[in-house]
Amino acid sequence: SANADTYTGNITVSDAVGGNGFKTSNYAITYEAGDLTIDPLAITITANAQAKVYGDVDPTLTYSADTGLVADDAFKGALSREVGENVDSYAILQNGLSIADGNGGRNYRLSYQGNALQITQRPITLTATPVSKTYGDADPTLVVTAGASGESTGLATTANGNVVNDSLADVIGVVGRENGQNVGRYNIVLGSGDDAGSKASNYKIEFEQNNNAFEITPARLSLVGQRVYDGTLDLVARDITIAGVNGEAFGVSGSARLASKNVQTDQSLRSVAGLSAVETGTGLLSNYEPLAVGDTTVTITARPVTLTPASITKTYDGYALYLPTQESLDVLSAQLVAGDQVSAANLMFDNKNAGQNKTVTLTDVVIEDGNLGANYTVTIADATDGVINP
Repeated sequence: SANADTYTGNITVSDAVGGNGFKTSNYAITYEAGDLTIDPLAITITANAQAKVYGDVDPTLTYSADTGLVADDAFKGALSREVGENVDSYAILQNGLSIADGNGGRNYRLSYQGNALQITQRPITLTATPVSKTYGDADPTLVVTAGASGESTGLATTANGNVVNDSLADVIGVVGRENGQNVGRYNIVLGSGDDAGSKASNYKIEFEQNNNAFEITPARLSLVGQRVYDGTLDLVARDITIAGVNGEAFGVSGSARLASKNVQTDQSLRSVAGLSAVETGTGLLSNYEPLAVGDTTVTITARPVTLTPASITKTYDGYALYLPTQESLDVLSAQLVAGDQVSAANLMFDNKNAGQNKTVTLTDVVIEDGNLGANYTVTIADATDGVINP
């Protein structure tokens, strides 16, 4: 076969023959060469539409021809496409696809009909990891994990054989949560706007929006009580402060019961049944667990008392010592809280001699308060009106 071209004088005629009585001998025949034109064969190649999931390897770019090639001619080269890996439509290009025909492809009038490679979103399942904090604390780190979804293996990475290497942060962006600081459940949310993942648009994200994955749990109140020993088991509101977290404070009504009436440091109450916390505008009680005994710290300090002997009169007996009567002890006991008493003491005159306005000193005082007298800080005051009659 010949290549497409115009061949001048390439056609020759000889040895003419004829019918119906035609005889070459009757003619003086001159033979002249003619021209031969071989036109290129028209062929149209059409690229086949292609698609792939974001991150996957490109499929083979294929095509179809509207007519076959001649004899041993063959297509050579391959199609290509526009550069890019993000979700979009990319033109399939003829690139170097041509026909090897021994004539530089000139035996064909090749037309190319393009098409497109569509990159579609990659399905991925994102899951918010449940997390909690106590009211008033700083938020913990918020975590979202990625998994497979449908036919996708989830996150596109080179380790998974993909052509891109995304990080989880590229998809989820800056993870946050619904606004709110009160006790309750809040949704963890994926980054959006300026905080969105730079590759998020390349993924078909399956994410439970109403996940309630972040929980704020109630904090505990702190009750501090302090007063001076008064011999009772009651701790009333004026002696109590109730505080929450971050400077929140609450009022107090009612009274509580001590585990012991005695002097104590940083001890728990026996009962808070008669006590109530009251909102004062700095915090909500709904953000706290109900007040419990374990939330309480109480200190009872020793009661200062100054014991002064009553007026003492005795008849000279050669001794400075005076053994007090029950009446004298009762005078001392009256200076204590109800129920406590001075059960013993010694009174000493400044000397044994008779006289007026003598100094009388109190010593060896024994206080019965159920705590070996430790509920008091005792100061002794001398009497200066003692009398020893002759």
